[in-house]
Amino acid sequence: MPRFILPMTVFLLTGHGVAQVKSSQSPKPQVTRQQSDTSDQQEVSLPEEMKSRMEIERADKEHQKLVDSAKQLGELSAEFAKSFRESSKLDSQEMKKLASIEKLARKILSDSGGEQTNDKSDQGEKLTLSDAVERLNSASADVAESITKGTRFVVSAAVISNSNEVIRLAQFIKRAEK
Repeated sequence: MPRFILPMTVFLLTGHGVAQVKSSQSPKPQVTRQQSDTSDQQEVSLPEEMKSRMEIERADKEHQKLVDSAKQLGELSAEFAKSFRESSKLDSQEMKKLASIEKLARKILSDSGGEQTNDKSDQGEKLTLSDAVERLNSASADVAESITKGTRFVVSAAVISNSNEVIRLAQFIKRAEK
């Protein structure tokens, strides 16, 4: 029995000494709820502000890409129309330009929030190839003009309509040339 009393006493004394050491350390100042809320607001508002700036920059870059695509569409269609007027024929190089025009028009249409529609009317079938090329050129120019004049906040029904017309006319020209 005396063997157990001595270790038990030592154990109790050391445990009591540790408790005193812990209690002698300086207590941490308690932060009031109001202080912690303001610091949390500052930490949260900074990343949100950065996120909104990044979103604005991203949207501006996307709009600039759309403007560049529209300018390229206008330039390609003007070259295409000029080449057709000069030779009244479409060679493989011109057909590649036509494919690029159609691809750009699809990209502009989707980036503008529109969907491709198929016009079922017969007015497209009554067009001559030269009329279709001229209408393609004017519709492409209208798309380019509308996008360059607008801001990124504008969704233009004219852009969507003209992009659909460019796609439809490009497909008509491809079919007519075959």
